[in-house]
Amino acid sequence: MATAYEDPKEVIEYYQKNEQMLNGVRNLAVEDQAIDLILSKAQVTEKEVAFDDVINKSGAAA
Repeated sequence: MATAYEDPKEVIEYYQKNEQMLNGVRNLAVEDQAIDLILSKAQVTEKEVAFDDVINKSGAAA
């Protein structure tokens, strides 16, 4: 993230001095890791369903 800035070291120091900003970055990292884990474990099965059948479902999972 810091490498996109002109002075990455300055950006890193800024985040290290600001606990709230650092926690925000940590939260994003954990979220990305959780998504990667879920996607790696997901089993996808394709199923053809008519558009109207999907739209007209009353909140029930297809």
